[in-house]
Amino acid sequence: MQEIRRRVVDRLKDPVNDLYPDLVPGGVWDRALKRGETSPGNTNSAFYKDPGGIVRLHRTIVVIGPNEVEPVDGPRRGEAILRNGFLRLFYFVEATSSGKEALDQIDVKVWSLLHDHQETLSTGYPMTLSALEMTEPVDSEWEGSLVCMRRFLAEYLRPT
Repeated sequence: MQEIRRRVVDRLKDPVNDLYPDLVPGGVWDRALKRGETSPGNTNSAFYKDPGGIVRLHRTIVVIGPNEVEPVDGPRRGEAILRNGFLRLFYFVEATSSGKEALDQIDVKVWSLLHDHQETLSTGYPMTLSALEMTEPVDSEWEGSLVCMRRFLAEYLRPT
């Protein structure tokens, strides 16, 4: 459900939450990172040139999903169906010790903003987010950057 991803991105981008642009100056994106393309949908502001002229990636968060599945105990029947959606948040940081420290700060902030967060969707039904596992940081496809992923579970009701 696209609305859930949009709401998560909006929550993370809200200046009141001190995540963007302070901790993640590259932004919070709802799509894969693309550099150098002039078409709509590029994420050029997530990148910068270092003093040596090499293109680098700012600290950035990418939100993908939710991939919707049936809940393990089956759907609720009636006017609404219980759905589970898994969001994947990718944290990109520089491959340095300060980048790894920032990674911890970013995850703590994201966790506090999203874990057990509840709101009402446009359908009028509630949605709750729960934090799941986080992967180890690994080299990303962008030179000089690390990436790791934190999954979140979105549980929500959808009209039948």
